[in-house]
Amino acid sequence: MKTLLALILFAAAFDAQAEQIDKTLTADADGDIRIEVIEGKVLVEGWDKSEIRVKGDIPNAEEFVFKTSGSQTKIEVESKHGFWGGRRGGGYAKLVVYAPRDSAINIEGASSSFVITGMNGKVDASSMSGDITLKGGRGKIELESVSGDIEVIDAQGRINLSSVSGDIAAKVEAEYFEAQSVSGSIDASIGQSDRVQLSSVSGDIDLVFEMKEGGELDADTVSGNIDVQFLNKDLNATFEIETGPGGDVRNRITEDKSTSFMSFSGSLEFKIGKGKGSVDLETMSGTIEIDH
Repeated sequence: MKTLLALILFAAAFDAQAEQIDKTLTADADGDIRIEVIEGKVLVEGWDKSEIRVKGDIPNAEEFVFKTSGSQTKIEVESKHGFWGGRRGGGYAKLVVYAPRDSAINIEGASSSFVITGMNGKVDASSMSGDITLKGGRGKIELESVSGDIEVIDAQGRINLSSVSGDIAAKVEAEYFEAQSVSGSIDASIGQSDRVQLSSVSGDIDLVFEMKEGGELDADTVSGNIDVQFLNKDLNATFEIETGPGGDVRNRITEDKSTSFMSFSGSLEFKIGKGKGSVDLETMSGTIEIDH
């Protein structure tokens, strides 16, 4: 009971130190919106109005900037005492931003997590240690986090995702899809893509892929495993699979077997149909498995 009471009093004290905001500005239907929140949580939601509304809480130790100049809008939570001032004072900004869905979004932070939904324009988001989630999206998409996770759902267009130690998950239909991770895993379901490029150092790569006619798949890892399941009923592609010492290939699509080269590496090459598309998979010490 004492613990519960302490938590209630702490939450009340936190709210008392926060400033509530609810402001609206007229904006272009397809303008540029730049959001910068060093620490906090931000939800960006697309709507069909030619205006931007921002509501939520910011710590009293920080200053809120919300202004429009021409087609550009700036939303920023900054410390009154410089970059590190807000961090000494504690507290996190919690914002909801309603924006015209065809706007271009550029959002960045340090210890900030972002959720972006219902946007059709370009989305560029980066965070040092926060998670990034994108739901929907039809424009050019670039998401980057150092130690946070990245998740993309029901997006289309050109997608580029990057994380150092966070995991990457995606379920998209993208004409171009690229994901890079150092120690995090990549788990993706991709349909109707011209080119898919996946790269990891020590993380695993799991891909469910509906390959477009003449499409390209390029996936490589150093010590992680690669698992690809093709959804196509009739594959039409040339396969080139390479492994290093300790690597292994499990081909569940054809009867072709990998061959060893001087006991240091293995390779598997075969063609299905006319071989219009290309599949290039490579690992040094992990296992590569292909199936349909």
